[in-house]
This record gives sequence, structure tokens and C-alpha cells, in this order.
Amino acid sequence: MSAATPALEQLRDRIRRLEGRTHDPRRTVLPFGIEAIDRALPGGGLMLGALHDIAGGGADAQHG
Repeated sequence: MSAATPALEQLRDRIRRLEGRTHDPRRTVLPFGIEAIDRALPGGGLMLGALHDIAGGGADAQHG
């Protein structure tokens, strides 16, 4: 199968938007939308299709 032309990709994107499907299968990360965090993460966000463990470090958090 040959690579899609830019015009074909634009049409596919437009169809996705018209159908209300905003997921882009070429996208591999989900950005936080907070520049400082996105810059610190590989690829600019959390990898899609992966499990992420996020924990807060509040006043009662233990370190060490």
C-alpha cells in the first residue's frame, strides 16, 4: 500500500471533523496543555495506549 498523498490526508482529516471524530490515529501522545509539563515529557505528553501512574506529593507524602 502506497503512502497517502497530502491532499488525501487533508480530506480524511476533514471527514473526521465533520463526523465528530477528533481522534487522529497519527497522534501518539496526549499533551497536558501545560507547557512546562509537556516540555518535560518525552514526545510532549503522555504516550497513548500506555498505563500511567500519577501520584500527588501533598503535605502527608513520604519521601525516601
